[in-house]
Amino acid sequence: MMKRFLEIISVYLLIIGVVNAAPVSVLTVGADPSGKELCTAAIQKVIDEVSAAGGGEVVVPKGKYRVTALNLKNGVTLQLDEGALLWPSRDSADYGEKRLPTVGADGATNIAVVGKGVIEGGGDCFYDESGKALDVPRPHYVIHFKHCKGVKIEGVTLRYSMHWTCRLECCENIVINGVTIRNRSYAAQHCTDGIDLVCCKHALIEKCDIETGDDGIVLKSELDKSIPVDKHPVMTDIVVRDCVIATTCNATKIGTETVGDIENVLFERITVKKHSDVAGKNPIPSGSCIAAISLQSNDGAKVRNITCRDYTIEDCYAPVFIQLQDRDSHRETDIGSLGDIVIERLTCKRSIAASQINVSAGGRIGKVTLVDFDVHNMESVEKKPGSPKRPTGKYPDAKYNGVMPAYGLFARDVDGLVLRGKMSFKDESNSGREAVVMEGVKQINEP
Repeated sequence: MMKRFLEIISVYLLIIGVVNAAPVSVLTVGADPSGKELCTAAIQKVIDEVSAAGGGEVVVPKGKYRVTALNLKNGVTLQLDEGALLWPSRDSADYGEKRLPTVGADGATNIAVVGKGVIEGGGDCFYDESGKALDVPRPHYVIHFKHCKGVKIEGVTLRYSMHWTCRLECCENIVINGVTIRNRSYAAQHCTDGIDLVCCKHALIEKCDIETGDDGIVLKSELDKSIPVDKHPVMTDIVVRDCVIATTCNATKIGTETVGDIENVLFERITVKKHSDVAGKNPIPSGSCIAAISLQSNDGAKVRNITCRDYTIEDCYAPVFIQLQDRDSHRETDIGSLGDIVIERLTCKRSIAASQINVSAGGRIGKVTLVDFDVHNMESVEKKPGSPKRPTGKYPDAKYNGVMPAYGLFARDVDGLVLRGKMSFKDESNSGREAVVMEGVKQINEP
């Protein structure tokens, strides 16, 4: 199924690159490459004209272009040459609204942002010393596309975001390839997720290099009050592969918001590193991530058919965090579900806490298969802890559940836990705990 999906989306995205018109440089309409004059109107004029003519390539040559918010239109490829910088204005008076993306689109078809240039989000300017965003008219996301079909983001560098760096919302037929993201740690700047797909379908994210303070690559389904809860779109057919992620939160994640169902997701060949900023998110002061893999259903969603494989983790708090709870499902009955999960070939050089599979009282997690783990746990404990607390609707993260009774894996209330291959957990601190502890788990023996 995934192979067929990748073939289809590869052919579809080739269409975006097929343009008959000659490329148009933003310099032809007087865009100032010095960074002194505001260029929003000039660049937007070219985008509008190229789209109206049937589509084509808008070229941003080398230079520094002061902008507020650009809006991509049907059929437009925004080509950022090497040395080109879209630089958000530092003057709050230039922004008519408080929160605007540097590059946005709403309801567009066949759009692209490509090249070796840089797009910034103003995050090096509009924060106070505590890391809190200033309450003034300013940038928001670096890229924010809504309700778009046929999206390509390739080669560019996105940095200094004020919020989620690249947010795609209710989009489909997406390729994000070779994108570099650079943001400060969570201690310096909050809420700077790398790539967020919200209620999207048919997406490929590959060969991205992400260093950010908040979650690295996130799939989620937010509440849309204009749509009945049971009519929320299913998020499906998502592939994330060959990415390097350094974050002080979670590296790859499903959640936190999980209103609509999420299914058919593959994460593979993911490398998780430490953030270059040493200040992490308490209680993780070292620049490590919280969880390399975080899979959640909190708001009533059915999350299923999720595969994570070939992870190399340099340092983390917990390698794996799987949690099902009823935080606020917006449904009369239904805690949601979480199952048909496969995690295989995971290597972790250093973890502070054990991997966790946890569920609210009365809930059950579906089948979970873990294959070929090699994890080194460094956590020291003064005494063997008891049973960890269950989730009660609060914000879900591995660091909130306390010390685990196992140094390798704690699993609770799973209907079908499979441990296969070489499951190696090393208690490097000689904590005296067991490698694996289970509560209410139905274990399945599979070859």
